[in-house]
Amino acid sequence: VLNSPHPHAQVAAKTVAHHWFTVDHTSGQVDPEAEKEEEIEFDIPGHLANKDLEAFKLGGAVFHRDAHCVTCHQPNGLGMPNIYPPLVDSPWVTGDEERIIKLTLHGLWGPIEVKGKQYLPEKGVPPMTAFGALLNDEELAAVLTYVRNSWGNKAPVVSPGTVTKVRAATKDRSIFWNPEELLKLHPLKN
Repeated sequence: VLNSPHPHAQVAAKTVAHHWFTVDHTSGQVDPEAEKEEEIEFDIPGHLANKDLEAFKLGGAVFHRDAHCVTCHQPNGLGMPNIYPPLVDSPWVTGDEERIIKLTLHGLWGPIEVKGKQYLPEKGVPPMTAFGALLNDEELAAVLTYVRNSWGNKAPVVSPGTVTKVRAATKDRSIFWNPEELLKLHPLKN
């Protein structure tokens, strides 16, 4: 299935392989010995420095892990037409940091419009994976800093402390966020 010509099948197979081989099932955290990160090259934005730049680099490594962000949203952040929304120039990415933290922690599923295009579950759009059990606060903040500052995006960095706060405030949540629900709490601003 990993070599299937169908992108959905490949994504599903990579996700299963990731959970079988790299996640410690007692803690829900990635086993650092099992997670083999290859050296990935990506453009470094000139507006980040010091600890923000280090977070960006960590975020790039997390983004490019198997069965993580790159699998669906692609190395260029453009997603896959009609299946996975783009991260480039999207207020879902560069807007309210609490909204993007929530959807990354708990996943997202439901009809969503990104850059004027509808992504609909009834047309086969799968849910976004919940990464709360897979990433610690530092990794989650770093990957969000990466997507908010890649491919021409420019937005404030996300701090691990903010992720910790949002994680604690939503700790009882056990289901995906619905885009409509998130937009009521955190409206998009153009």
